[in-house]
Amino acid sequence: MDINRDDLKKPEFWAIVSPAALLLIGLIVMFNMHSVRADSESKLRTAKKVVTNAKELLQITKKSGFDLMTESNLEDFETLTSMMKCATAAKIPDGNIQHIAGEKPKKQRDGKMLYRERFELHNVRMEQIGLFVDYAENNYNSLSCNSISITPFSNKSNKDRWNTTVQFEHVK
Repeated sequence: MDINRDDLKKPEFWAIVSPAALLLIGLIVMFNMHSVRADSESKLRTAKKVVTNAKELLQITKKSGFDLMTESNLEDFETLTSMMKCATAAKIPDGNIQHIAGEKPKKQRDGKMLYRERFELHNVRMEQIGLFVDYAENNYNSLSCNSISITPFSNKSNKDRWNTTVQFEHVK
């Protein structure tokens, strides 16, 4: 069957071709909508998991004594007193933290000085390490942790004990 230009001008031709073309378009749209629905259901499941995880994190932080919903008052970083506050917040005994002499301060382009401070934490749990760094970064101006090295503490009875070296940077 050959279709020529004259056939395209006849209404009978379009009466046959139009329903078939519309049916084909409808099937394509229906197939695409099915894949969109599956994708949206997947994203909904992911969003529900995120909400559940966020609720669990809030419960854990409340148990730890931190309230994430209040604004923290940022203080200027003073090496020893600030780290002792961090240790207290993380429930690390005074004898388990040691300040290691920091590097010589470096002058930055804006005229401020960049300080690097290192601390050793001995015989601490992994949770205490996280609380120590979290408290420091959230409560002091321009303080950030740029290095953590963790080695196992030589205690066979308790496996969650670590020796840690934490390096902070701050600008004054």
